[in-house]
Amino acid sequence: MIILNTGVPRSGTVLTNAIIRGVLGHAGLAVTQANPHGDELPDLISHLARSNDGSATAYIVHTHSWDKTTEAICAGLTELHAFSCYRDPRDVCVSLMRLHDLDLEAALQMTIAGFAHFEATCSGIEPVVFQYERLIADKYTAIKTVAQELALQIDTNGIAQIDEATSVSAHRQIVDAINRGELPNLIARQNRSRILYEDPVTLLNDRHIQSGAIGRWQSELALSEQERLCECLRPLTDRYRYGDEP
Repeated sequence: MIILNTGVPRSGTVLTNAIIRGVLGHAGLAVTQANPHGDELPDLISHLARSNDGSATAYIVHTHSWDKTTEAICAGLTELHAFSCYRDPRDVCVSLMRLHDLDLEAALQMTIAGFAHFEATCSGIEPVVFQYERLIADKYTAIKTVAQELALQIDTNGIAQIDEATSVSAHRQIVDAINRGELPNLIARQNRSRILYEDPVTLLNDRHIQSGAIGRWQSELALSEQERLCECLRPLTDRYRYGDEP
């Protein structure tokens, strides 16, 4: 079983990943996970397609990349499941600024690119799509949706356990452990402005848990920055029906 875990960065993709792993674990399935970037993605999918032997192992591919080559490979797969996420692009932008120490213009470019990959993915393979704002408001339904898509049984107790294991407080404990240097095998990723430390199991990084608030672009940015966000991202906010103005 190959599972694509995709979407706009900072829109719940890692939370969805945790839910997927929780559902698979509840079903007793072994999980192998990869986090490819750019040109690594089609090579990995092609490799997994050749080695997928029908055993009780699930391969989760967490990525924010997409291309036509990957789309063509996925089109020929019968045992492929995909989940994707999106969020108010203005909140995505703020979260990227805080995570990567970016200025507004650089974060805007990343936000627009993230939505372009998300839309190409949705066009190419039609994943199950979660809107971040609904995902965090009703994680219970999201867990059931993942189980249903994967054709796995889960009871109320299992859902409650996954809900707790994927809570903000549970994930914050992991982030705190990362920052205290207590987790083994951390991956150091050099981004545009700093080194980011990531746990390869949960995919959580040293600044992963932020406020999680809806509408943070209005509370955390100056009015001039809010106006710039609305101007640049209006095609996206209109398309996804996020309508507030500063």
